[in-house]
Amino acid sequence: MPWNEPGNDKKGPWDPKKKSDGPPDLDDLLKSFWKKIGGSGGGNSTRGSGNGGGIGLSSILILALIVWVALGTYTVKEQENAVILRFGAYNRTVEAGIHWLPKGIEKKLIVDIQKLRKIDIHAEMLTRGANIVFVDLGIQYLVIDPQDYLFNLTDPDGTVRDVAETALRQIIGDSTLDDTIAQGKTLIRTRTMEIMRRILDDKYHAGIRITNVTVGDAKPPQAVKEAFDDVISAQADRKKYEKEAEAFANREIPKAEGNAQKIIEAALAYKEKVVADAQGKVAVFNKLLPQYEAAPKVTRRRLYLETMEQVMGKMKKIIVDKKSNQLNVMSLDALLSAQKKAVSGGNK
Repeated sequence: MPWNEPGNDKKGPWDPKKKSDGPPDLDDLLKSFWKKIGGSGGGNSTRGSGNGGGIGLSSILILALIVWVALGTYTVKEQENAVILRFGAYNRTVEAGIHWLPKGIEKKLIVDIQKLRKIDIHAEMLTRGANIVFVDLGIQYLVIDPQDYLFNLTDPDGTVRDVAETALRQIIGDSTLDDTIAQGKTLIRTRTMEIMRRILDDKYHAGIRITNVTVGDAKPPQAVKEAFDDVISAQADRKKYEKEAEAFANREIPKAEGNAQKIIEAALAYKEKVVADAQGKVAVFNKLLPQYEAAPKVTRRRLYLETMEQVMGKMKKIIVDKKSNQLNVMSLDALLSAQKKAVSGGNK
């Protein structure tokens, strides 16, 4: 019946004697809780909420503090950096070693700064002459600023891929199909690295460094592949012939220079010999000049006889008898030779 009706003794629902009929009292619940954590098995309520409860709470607080400190201790490896967030915002970057952070207040994000990250791109590009070419590109990069890497890029690999494709399309679009397929590897690699570094550093502040770009063989569409294979083969042959020509020139030029030097040296020797002979003849002439001036006829006659002796001594002599009716011709050399034989035979 209602508490304020006649015969209810005017006792409301908060009457202590009626507590057993309603929900448990909050004080009783707290006393029971302190007894359990304080290790007190019995006794009155005053005792249960006294020293035993205080000791249990202190122990729990100390234990909780130890666990909290232990959970906040962490190790950063040699090749890593840790980015520390405080209440979700960037606070600091720590390097390798043992560190501590207040658990629940700060959070760490580990970044491997020595890991070489790789991305492969297989793209279909359009050249300057509106030709299609297929290009394989490999990108390798390192993280150099963990803060920028984590907070300035939502998808680092995707960003690097998009930037690489942008740079590659710009380079291929400025090149002809011949240049791209035949001799564009080095140019594509160099310019791709330059453009990517400029975009990632200046525009995105990505916190990464492009370490290497590898370019595969550019391939034309299948319909014109054979023709371009012939072009590449011809260019390879040209380089081969150029190298062979250089080798031939390197081999023959020293020989020609050596022969030329020999001819020059022989000419100089001949020059010296002719000059010496001329000087000797001049000396002889200068020696004969006083004799000729003293006796011209005698000297002239002597010179004539000496000259004829030198000339005739090297020629065959023939005797012709003009007095007889018949023309008798006899070799003087033959007569002299026969006379020598006769003399040598008589001596024997």
